[in-house]
Amino acid sequence: DRVLTGPDLLQCGNRGTSRRPDLGQRVEGMARHEHHGRVEQLDEHGNDLFHVRAVDAERPARGEAHLVLLVGVARGREQGGNGRLGEDLHAAQARRRRASDARDAAGESLHELLPPTPFSAFFAGVDPACGPGGPFDPDVVYDELSGEFIMGADGDGTDYCIAATVGGDPLGTWNRAAFPADINGEFFDFPHMGVSHDAIYVGSNQFGAGFVGGRVFAVNKADLLAGDPLQVVQRLVPNFNSTPQPANLRGANDGTIPTSGPHYIMTEFFDGNNHSVWSWNDPFGADEFVLEGDVDLATASGLPCPGGACFPVPVPQAGSTVTLAGNDWRGQETKYRNGYLYTAQTVACDPGTGVVNCVRWAKIDPEAVTPGSSTDGVADAGIVTAADGVHRWFPSIDADRCSNMAVGYSVSSDSMFPGTAVTGRQNRDAPGTT
Repeated sequence: DRVLTGPDLLQCGNRGTSRRPDLGQRVEGMARHEHHGRVEQLDEHGNDLFHVRAVDAERPARGEAHLVLLVGVARGREQGGNGRLGEDLHAAQARRRRASDARDAAGESLHELLPPTPFSAFFAGVDPACGPGGPFDPDVVYDELSGEFIMGADGDGTDYCIAATVGGDPLGTWNRAAFPADINGEFFDFPHMGVSHDAIYVGSNQFGAGFVGGRVFAVNKADLLAGDPLQVVQRLVPNFNSTPQPANLRGANDGTIPTSGPHYIMTEFFDGNNHSVWSWNDPFGADEFVLEGDVDLATASGLPCPGGACFPVPVPQAGSTVTLAGNDWRGQETKYRNGYLYTAQTVACDPGTGVVNCVRWAKIDPEAVTPGSSTDGVADAGIVTAADGVHRWFPSIDADRCSNMAVGYSVSSDSMFPGTAVTGRQNRDAPGTT
């Protein structure tokens, strides 16, 4: 199993050993395989900050999107006299679910801080589009610079419903607002947020009689945090690019997070190969929206995709003839850490046992990309798969201050119930490997 450990990561180059309490085995740095069912995060002393255990998969529920707040309880361990007890870490996550009592793989009840709350109730009185039957496609980000949680949801394809905590407590007061996003009567779809020093950026796909293009909205962050009327500006992404993914910034605690300059946004050609990097500088002033360059992630990752050959396929699951949607190869999210963009998508590949969905990841230097599709600026890229018949899809990617990377994703097969898994790499591992 592949394990990320606090002391190892903070050394940024010295490989060490650590104990996996639940496996009872020693590993050197990070072992070379994905880990199913349990994720741990440790503080600088090696204490567990929180843990997440696999929750039994449930069939998608029809009905309203709900907000669920969960907490993972810390387990402190002494570390050479310099340890301390971990503290409960509140995690706010917006997701669609029906059950009010989630249970982990062992049948134990997880601690819900609040019962499921309909988004329409959470945003009551803000805007009719945020009311009953309106909200879908929820998203939550954490702003490391302000210490606030920011949550948004598509309001019936016409508006964006957005809220921010006051004082960083998701159980406390939220400033709530909404703004119109149906420019020229377009249908506003698949919004994703990224937060910067000056703005909250929201990327979307816009539809009229057909696909209009990707749009990016910049919301004045100071307005939302203060509860003031929102200043919002927007740009239609040129070149008919789709699925804008504004980067989420990391590195406030170690001083590497940008506090000035442009914000980076990734888009795609929707061909399974090519993606673009854009920058938006000072959207409320100079308003400079620039194409930095285009990258061919199919070539960079070593998985060619001629003629759309890597389009994701339906996913089987144990005990049922009903398949799960593999969706498509759109970017799932983008993170910015230590001067690099980290991104991941789902693609189909054949690891030798037949076609399955696989995870493609990439690490990109936004200052080194060039216009015209190439691998310029792609510092590293790879494919997460194995010859085991397991589908891996819907990835989420992140990196720490030492540029070690972790990727989480869904897993399923005809002999496996749907679940989650995680893999990763240290910054000096062989290129393209996890």
